[in-house]
Amino acid sequence: MKKFVTFANFMVLLGIMTILFYLIPAVNIYADSVYNTDVNLFTATFGGGFTIYDQAKSLIACGGLITAFVLGIVAIILTALKCKSKYATLLACPFYITSGVLVACTGQLVSGVNLNVSVAPQFNFNILGGAITVATFWCILGFFALVDFIGVVAKPKQQPSAY
Repeated sequence: MKKFVTFANFMVLLGIMTILFYLIPAVNIYADSVYNTDVNLFTATFGGGFTIYDQAKSLIACGGLITAFVLGIVAIILTALKCKSKYATLLACPFYITSGVLVACTGQLVSGVNLNVSVAPQFNFNILGGAITVATFWCILGFFALVDFIGVVAKPKQQPSAY
C-alpha cells in the first residue's frame, strides 16, 4: 500500500494554500492620508480595478508578478512529481525561491508598471502583509524542497544483516 501522507504531499498542500493567500490584501494604493485603498495580489498581478476618490481606476498586469505566479505553479507541479523522480524537489527549490523574491518586490514592481499610465503618477504603492506572507511561504517552501531532497539523497542504504 502506498503512503499518501508524505512530506512532498504536505509541501504541495502548502503551495496550494499559498496561492489562496493571493486573495489577502497585498498592495496599498494611496495619494494622501485620507484617500487610500488596498488590492489583493491577484489584482496586482493580473491587473484589475480599484476605487479611489470615488472613481474607478485599473491596474495593468505586472509581468514580474505573473512570472512569480507561473514559477510557483511550476514548483508545485515539480514537487508533486517527486514520486517519479527524486531530483524533482531539487529542481523545484530555485523556482520557489525566485517566486518568493519576486513577490517580496511587489510594491516596486506594481509601481514601476503603473507609473506613467492611466492610474496616474500621483499614486504611491506600498506592500502589505498579504504579499509578505506569500513571499515568506514561497521561500519556506524552497527551503523545505531543499531539505526534502537532501533527506532523500542522504538516506542510508539498508545493509542485509549478517545473521
